[in-house]
Amino acid sequence: MKKLFGLLTLALAGTACQQQAPVTQGAAAETAPPALLVVNKTSSPATVVETAPPPVLPVVNKTNRPATASPLTSAARDLLRRYDLSALFGIPQGPEHNLQPHVLNGFFGAAHRRIEVLFTDMRRDASQPNVYYLSGKNRHKGVITPFAGTLTITKVVRQPGHTNKELVDDEYDLLSNEPYAYTAVGQFVLREDSTREQAGMFRGEAAIDWAIIEGKLRQHTQTDRTLTQGGLLKFEGTWSRYHSAEAKPVVWVESVFGFNGSRNIIKDLQFADRNLSFNPKYAKLGWNEFYENDEWWADTPKATSSL
Repeated sequence: MKKLFGLLTLALAGTACQQQAPVTQGAAAETAPPALLVVNKTSSPATVVETAPPPVLPVVNKTNRPATASPLTSAARDLLRRYDLSALFGIPQGPEHNLQPHVLNGFFGAAHRRIEVLFTDMRRDASQPNVYYLSGKNRHKGVITPFAGTLTITKVVRQPGHTNKELVDDEYDLLSNEPYAYTAVGQFVLREDSTREQAGMFRGEAAIDWAIIEGKLRQHTQTDRTLTQGGLLKFEGTWSRYHSAEAKPVVWVESVFGFNGSRNIIKDLQFADRNLSFNPKYAKLGWNEFYENDEWWADTPKATSSL
C-alpha cells in the first residue's frame, strides 16, 4: 500500500507538470518571448527575477499578488498578441487539430457539489489580444445549460519554478523548470441562457498556466504554487441566479487531481483495490459519476461507458 501511495504521488506530480498537445503559433520559434515577473505563494511582489536575454517581468503566486490590478504591461500585451491562448482550451481549431474536448470539473456551493464545464468556442478579439469571447455548456445536478461571455486578461506573470531541493530530490527526473512558463490572469463573466429554469451568471477570476516549449504553445504547470494552484486552468468566483439575491461560490479546473485550492475535496480520496474512489459523503454529490465517459455536451450524446 505504501508503494502504491508513492506511485500515486508521482502520478499527481506528473499531472502538475502536464503538457497538452502543442499548437504552433506563427513564427513563435524565431524569437524568444519576453520574460515576465514570477509570482508564487511565498515570494514578494517586489521580487524581480533577472533573466537574459528577454526583458524581465515579476513572478506572482497566490499570496504575493498585488491588492489592485495594474494595467497590462507592454511585454504581456506582446505575448498575448503573439500567442492565441484559445488553443489551450481543447477547442478544435481546424481539421489539422484532432483535440479531445477538455471537460473541466469543479465544486459548486457550500456542499462542494460537482459541476462540469466545457468550452465549445473561444475566440480572441481582433483588436484587443487580451479579450476573449467564450461559449460552452455546463452540467450541474444532471441539468445541461449553455452559456456565453467574456474573459479579459489583465496580467501575465512568470510561473514560479521548482526549488533546488525539489529538483535534487526528484528521483525519477520528472521535474524541470521551463524558461518561458507563464500564467495569464483575468476576469470572466459567463451568462447562462436566461430562458432556462434557474439560470444565472458566473463571475470571477480565471488563471491559465502555459509555456512556450520548443517554439510551441503548450498547456503547462510547473508546480502547484502557480496562480492556478496546480489546476492548469482555473475559474473561481460566484454564481448568481438571475433576478434573485441567491449567490453561491464556485470553482472549476482542468486538473482536478492536481488542484490544491482550499475548496478542493479531492484530498478526501480513498483507496479501493487498484482504483481511487471518492469519499461517500461526496460521491452522492455527483462525484460517483466522475469515471463515466458520457459525452453529455454532444448534441447527440454517445452511450455512457466507464473509464
